[in-house]
Amino acid sequence: MALGRPGRGLGKPTAAQRDLLLSIELSAQRLLKDDVQVDWTNAAIREDFDKRSVSYTGEEVCKAEPLSLRRVIPGLPPEGHGGSIQATDWVDGRTRTLLEHPELCVTPDVGQELPRLQGKIHVEPEDRMALSLELVRRGICRWIPENKVAKYRGEKVLNGMFGVPKSKLLPEGQTILRLIMNLVPSNSILRVITGRVSALPSITQWLNVVVDEGETIRIAQSDMACAFYLFAMPECWSSYLAFNLSFTAAELPLVQSSDPRERWYLACRVLPMGWSSAVGVMQSIAEDVLLKGGFDPAGQVTKVVALPPWILASAAEGQLQGKPWWQVYLDNFAAGAKVKSDEAGELIRMQQDAEAIWQETSIVVSPGKVVAAESGVELGAFVGGNGQWLGASAERWPETVFHEDVRTLTKDVLLELLKDVGDFEAVHLWAGFPCVDVSSVRANRQNRSGPSSSLIHEAIRVFGDCAELFPEKNFQFFVENVASMDNEVRDQISGLLEVQPYRLWAPVAFALPPAGFWGMLRTGELFELRLRHLLLKGPTLYAEAVPQKISANTALWNAAFCVDVGGPRAQPVNISRKG
Repeated sequence: MALGRPGRGLGKPTAAQRDLLLSIELSAQRLLKDDVQVDWTNAAIREDFDKRSVSYTGEEVCKAEPLSLRRVIPGLPPEGHGGSIQATDWVDGRTRTLLEHPELCVTPDVGQELPRLQGKIHVEPEDRMALSLELVRRGICRWIPENKVAKYRGEKVLNGMFGVPKSKLLPEGQTILRLIMNLVPSNSILRVITGRVSALPSITQWLNVVVDEGETIRIAQSDMACAFYLFAMPECWSSYLAFNLSFTAAELPLVQSSDPRERWYLACRVLPMGWSSAVGVMQSIAEDVLLKGGFDPAGQVTKVVALPPWILASAAEGQLQGKPWWQVYLDNFAAGAKVKSDEAGELIRMQQDAEAIWQETSIVVSPGKVVAAESGVELGAFVGGNGQWLGASAERWPETVFHEDVRTLTKDVLLELLKDVGDFEAVHLWAGFPCVDVSSVRANRQNRSGPSSSLIHEAIRVFGDCAELFPEKNFQFFVENVASMDNEVRDQISGLLEVQPYRLWAPVAFALPPAGFWGMLRTGELFELRLRHLLLKGPTLYAEAVPQKISANTALWNAAFCVDVGGPRAQPVNISRKG
């Protein structure tokens, strides 16, 4: 490849060329990391592209494929594990009641529009019987007679089934298929069991970790294998989870029926991923397994309780260094700790304890998804322990450009970062600086004299640079920090930014202390859509009636982050609650 500037022959590569080469190198490393030999002929490449499409958000989506027994078996749980754990043993309260009485979940028929109540079965014709028998043998499905199939408006409710390719290959080069249960028919007639959906942790909560000089963040992660297949649903649910796949009693060797012509339907007997209630039930199970196994609830990260205090505190305040926190997100366990050098013994022990509890409960640990490192991807974000930063994952957001140190974010760097963006209408800047020196919970705090507080001046410098570089653009900014700072410090920052702060407070819905932010809230369509669930009382913004289908975290922070915020000298507006 000829490098250098056009017309000048070979020479040192330009910055853009270096970035291109690095991108190619990283792409090649990702392609070759599994050491799989693939003959990429033109026909094979065309066939591969034909199996994929792109969604409206630009994400790659695999096309559905007919299931075959050989391609499905590697993705199923080990023999003896399917449905080996009773889901009702690990849930309580309303969730358990609804699992034991599915008829309570059936939606009233008020003439609402429904999809077709008989889904399509995408299975290779020669494998329909063999695949059905294997799913029953592995404890994933059972047979139910036709008279047990749920009906709605006089129609049988029968679900579909298809496959999507996984990344792994069979020895002959075919992709392994993930079995997808298409439960659109059942979901359309059943209410959602919310379980602990509201407790699902958010990676943005990790932004509140206070890391001192010389500390790093270590993370540990483990995943369950085939998690949803492991948990058996009560038998009464099979009526509502039947598939549009049936055989006569005479064709089924293990079915006992007085009428050999009676039709029997394949039905799911485990927690199905395609079920609208699966997330809430699975989160309830995942939390209870660890909590009943002895995990400390005070160390759990969840959206419905306050964060563990040692996340928010500095080591200088006498908190235990290396004390880990933990969270579960469905089938994923993750723990983090602030440590010096490589001291992460307590963190590793916590991970080992989680895996031991899983194994005692008959939960299979996925051997390829166990991580203990100073950096890694968690819930779509990249945790950079050594760099003491948290940002978008390059895997989830490949177009994200990282610049780790704001102090080196000069005008030239800004121009270089934006030169390939193309035309744009607005520049929105979001900034925050560490609260270690300004938080009133810290004794002997240095306030704005502290080294961390100096970063506010870097943010203001970048604001000014952007306003100077792009005077014709719609320039807006947002600055955030804790509300528990001294009044004098708050007034100093307000003077620097030339705007008055709002106090953002959600005492029930949000698992963080109140935050202050500086910016200008403007009315508009997006503003009214999001902020109608918030109430402004003087300088304080309160979270109120958060809609049931939007998590408190999303409703609150989308309101703050998605509305227009104005630049210096803007005056706050009077906001009243709507709806």
